[in-house]
Order: sequence, then C-alpha cells, then structure tokens
Amino acid sequence: RGFDHYDANRIKDRAKGMGGPCRTIDMLLADLWGPLDDALRVEEGEERPPLFVCFHVMEPHNPYLPHKEYRKLLPVKEAPDMAPDGWLASEFDAADQRAPADDPGWEAAWGRMRGARVRYDREIRYTDDRLATLLAGLEVRGLLKKAIVAVAADHGESLWEHPALGVGEERGST
Repeated sequence: RGFDHYDANRIKDRAKGMGGPCRTIDMLLADLWGPLDDALRVEEGEERPPLFVCFHVMEPHNPYLPHKEYRKLLPVKEAPDMAPDGWLASEFDAADQRAPADDPGWEAAWGRMRGARVRYDREIRYTDDRLATLLAGLEVRGLLKKAIVAVAADHGESLWEHPALGVGEERGST
C-alpha cells in the first residue's frame, strides 16, 4: 500500500568516481540510519507497528571500484588461473575468437581477465563486509529478534563463461 519513507536518490555527478548512477552501499548505509531511527520512535506505551526495510544494493557490479583496502588480501598476481587448465583457450577457439596479432599467446588478455576477476572478488568482499555492517546496525536497534532477513542476488557476472574479450574490462586500477 506504500511506504512511509522511500528513498531512491541517485548520484547525479558520475565524475565523482562513485561507480555509476546508483549510490554505493556505503552511501545507502549512511542514508538509512536516520529514517530508520525515525521509524522506530513510538510514543511511550505504544507498540511499534511491523516494519519492512528493503535495502537494494548494486554491488558487486561492473564498473568495479578499486577497494584499495583489499589489495593485500586479494592480490592480482595471486589470482588463480581459469580452471581446468586450457579451458578458456579452448572456449575462445570454439567461439572462433582468434588471438590478437599483438598478443599471440593471449597473455595480455588473460592478465586483463585475471585482474577483472580479482576486482570482482574484491567487490564481493566489500559487499559482504558492508552487509555485516547493515546487520550489526539492525541488531543494535533490536530489529533482528523477530525478523525475517532475505538476501537475494541477480545474475552475477559471467566472467568469460561466454568468451568475449570486452567483458569485465572497466575503469579503475588493480
């Protein structure tokens, strides 16, 4: 029937490096606590009515933000190769994707893919850590005692299950 508070603000200035038209999970968290605390206030002797909170995050999605705090934990140079060995090369061959003339062994391409996979893994770790912050904030407010918490995800990233060199290449540094 509607919401007492609905916030679907978007970032208008993409040049600020915030990762696209949607707010980051950090921005969403910062914007959540005030309205949530307002919703929890009831007059003395009144019972708080049921509460529905929908918290929709866009991470992890391309373009991946750098997340420098995870560089040591998930370094690009230690990223595992695609498994099983030779699988990706055979997929590219089957898709009639030929090695570029300037990269006949696909080494530069494989490196870009490995870097994108690590940035995706960092984005997952970042999201997990921020969801832990969300749950901790709900716990402090006593909202998890009688709560149903549902976490859903969309398609994820294909990360070369269907070979195309342009997939996963984005801005940001490794």
